Order: sequence, then C-alpha cells, then structure tokens
Amino acid sequence: MDQRAIDWARGIVPDASITPVRDRPWSEIAEVRAGGRLWWLKINKAETVYETPLLGLLARVRHPLLPEAIAHDRHPWLLIADAGQRLDHVDLTAEERFAIWGRLLPAYAELQQTTEIDQLLAVGVPDFRPPTVPGWYDRLIAMFDADPAARAHLSADELRTLRTIGPWVEELSAELAAGVPPTLQHDDLHEGNVLATDDHRRLTVIDWGDSVVGHPFSTLTVTLGRLQRQLDLPPDEPGLVRLRDGYLEAWQGDGVTRRQLLRQAEVAYQLGALNRVYANYRGMGRLEPALSPDQPADGLFWVQQLIRTS
Repeated sequence: MDQRAIDWARGIVPDASITPVRDRPWSEIAEVRAGGRLWWLKINKAETVYETPLLGLLARVRHPLLPEAIAHDRHPWLLIADAGQRLDHVDLTAEERFAIWGRLLPAYAELQQTTEIDQLLAVGVPDFRPPTVPGWYDRLIAMFDADPAARAHLSADELRTLRTIGPWVEELSAELAAGVPPTLQHDDLHEGNVLATDDHRRLTVIDWGDSVVGHPFSTLTVTLGRLQRQLDLPPDEPGLVRLRDGYLEAWQGDGVTRRQLLRQAEVAYQLGALNRVYANYRGMGRLEPALSPDQPADGLFWVQQLIRTS
C-alpha cells in the first residue's frame, strides 16, 4: 500500500493503527483504528479513481444513505467511517431483507434525484446516458474483434448474436432517452455494499466505484436480480414486485404514468447488463469470465446475459 496514503490517513486520524486487509486490481483497503473508532482507508485504482472525487462531491449532499468520507483533493484516496455490518454478513430472513430494501430503495431514489449531472461528469463519472449506450455497444464489438481470449469464452452462436443486436440496443436506448432523465446510478447496489447498524435502522451505501451517469432504473439489474438469485425466486415474486413498485413511486409525476415507468424499468433492466460489462472492465482492464454475476470480475457473464436478454 502506498506509504503516502498511509501518512495522509495518519494526518487525519493521529496515532492510528493501519492494517492493509485487501488488494484487488480496482482498489486497496486498509483498516484504520484509533480512539475506539474504525475507519477504512481506500485507494482507488485502474479506471475507478473517480470514486474519490465523487464521494467528495456527494459529501455536500449530506444524504443519510451516504458514508462519512474524507476525500483527498489530488490523489484517489478515501477515508471512510465504519457504519456497521455488511448486510450480506447478517443473518436475515427473506421478510427482513425485503423490509430493509423496502426502506432503502425509495431513499436511494431520493438521493439519485439530488445529484447534478454536469458536476458528476466533471469529476469523471462515466457517461452512460441513454444516447451514449449504442456507442458503448460498438466499443464492446471492437473489444471482441481485438481480443481473441475474450472471443474464446463465447460460442460461435453467441458471437453471431452479439454482432447483430445493435439495432435492438439503439431502439431500447432511444426509448429510455425519451423517459426519466439520467441521474447518478450506483450500478452495484446489493447487500455486500450496504452497511447496517445493529438495529438495522441506519443504512449506508458504500463502494461507489462502479457508478455511472445513466438511466436511474438500471440500478434494478443488480439490486433485484441479485436478490432474486440469492432467494431463488421467480422474477414476478410479489416481494420483488413490491420493491420495484416502491422504488418507481419516487419517480411519478410530471405526467409520467405508472405504465410508462414499468416499461422504462423493464428496458433499463435489460440494458443494465451492458453497464455491468463495463463496470467490470474498468476494474480489471479486460473482460474476465465468472460462473455467476455475483462474483468479482464477471464481465463476460454480463456479455452473455445481454445476448440472452436480446
């Protein structure tokens, strides 16, 4: 771990005991303990370095879902105050999980609506606004053309299909562009990135390094998809439907009908797979295979998901 980052953290938290605990291609994490309090030193790497200025920007919002964070003004270093246990480390019933997400998703929608797009883009948050999505698809095709190792993980039929879905991507992107305006979109909002106090009253969303500026509803690709897989539920399970509807309620108004919101959620969920491809590419610098979409470095899984969805 960069000694300069450690020295910076000690300048903020004097006499701290600092212990590196994780080193991955996209970030390094160290535990920072002092005065009975726990902080986390995070060094962003690869193409996730924008998380540092993003959290610095979001600190001005003072939203209850945001972590207490101190961002370095020049280097990709963060000090983040501990805010409880990760939800995926807590023994919860399905009903408890639904109840927690039922509180969190409307609050998250509120946070999305407070962010200024121009400021987000200015600090380097990737631009996945609907009109840009066909260009991201074109880049994906070029990536496969240039990378035999990536092509080797797809069948001939999958590669053929991938090369033919451009018009479908354009059509869905145009549909989203005519809908709810773009916002900040966390793009990895699942129980591993939510901290909770012991009584579950205070919830904190962490790990904003996959965030994009895009259609807000693409959040649901990860949030509802992962919950569905973990609980082994059909997509129309009433608990999942209630979570989706509770989230969408925050976007009603200005003449937008519930039917329109449901359609946008469906389309954004489908195109969200392309977001996830690039989230993993930014962290790894290449497309990696994974057995499930709930593992790190799962870019090729999401390519296959995009193919299946089309």
